[in-house]
Amino acid sequence: MNFIGHFGNPNLSNILFRAERQDNLIAIQTYDRAHGRKGRFLICMDVLQAWLDGDCERPFYDSDCGNFLLLRRYGGFCKMQLFWLSEYGSGDLHGIRQDVEIPENQFFTLMQEGMPIRWLCKPETGNVRFDANPSTQVIRGILSDKRKRRAFSKAMRDNFRWKDDSRVTLYPDGADSFYFDASGSWPLCGGLILHDGIVRTPHGNLPKLYYGIHT
Repeated sequence: MNFIGHFGNPNLSNILFRAERQDNLIAIQTYDRAHGRKGRFLICMDVLQAWLDGDCERPFYDSDCGNFLLLRRYGGFCKMQLFWLSEYGSGDLHGIRQDVEIPENQFFTLMQEGMPIRWLCKPETGNVRFDANPSTQVIRGILSDKRKRRAFSKAMRDNFRWKDDSRVTLYPDGADSFYFDASGSWPLCGGLILHDGIVRTPHGNLPKLYYGIHT
């Protein structure tokens, strides 16, 4: 199975998040103007409660019908990354990523009392500071190539829209890609990887360079 295209840029439009309890499941739906309605994503409450009762400093991962969810707790909020995937007849995948942030007390009230959540998630503004000194030589090479420069600029604009005052350090990791270490109220590390993909258009498949975050 191949991945074609790229995940849509997160946090560039308002996302309407809805969640309700259905027996022993939590059903999640989202809507934004760019992608329409997404869902339902079903989470087993027993599995979620076991995570909350255990080491919930670690992220919670789940999947449902080929879609994926990553959930973290920090600062009184539940921060989710939802990956909605569609499969073409050839087995290729196309998808979008949505980032939503829900007050923790609303999420707990949903689980304990069954009160539905309806929450409008507005775009985040980036307060992230970057330290690219370890990667100066790699970045110079990227900036000398028009297609790579466009992909890198778009990634730096769109992929680090975090609310807290994080500091992200970029380290070289292979040709034209990076390993990053983020410090702040939500510490994180991962890769900013250059992909040579394909975008489906009415006029056929077009090549496209883009950077994706891998954590």
